[in-house]
Amino acid sequence: MDALLILYGLLMGLASVGFGALAYTGRWREWASPGRPVYAWPLGLPPTGVAWFLMALGSPVIGIPRSAAVAILALAMSGFLMGILSTVWWPRVLMPRWFRLQAEHERKDRRAARKSRWSGRRYRWTARWRTWTGRMRARR
Repeated sequence: MDALLILYGLLMGLASVGFGALAYTGRWREWASPGRPVYAWPLGLPPTGVAWFLMALGSPVIGIPRSAAVAILALAMSGFLMGILSTVWWPRVLMPRWFRLQAEHERKDRRAARKSRWSGRRYRWTARWRTWTGRMRARR
């Protein structure tokens, strides 16, 4: 049973590192489409995969000393934490170049939509209306 859990950890680690490598190289980009509720979870797959490997290696079945197993498991927990953290935030330094360029392009599109002709007119009209009503109230 313990050997099966170790094998499971190694397979999960291999799958996570493989999918993470595909995401980093840009061969798998469907996850990065705009409007997704989860931010950059595939970028967190390689540290999660390494954490799975470390969890399998830190198993007491392998027969390493207890202090080394605790250190390995602490590293594994930090890898899992990075994987969980990648769902809401990912450091810009660790992002691949193609993802940064896509994010900047989407940001510029949102700014352009905010500053479009109609939204600007609507804003100016409400600003003028507030000014006009403010002047009217001041005259009373």
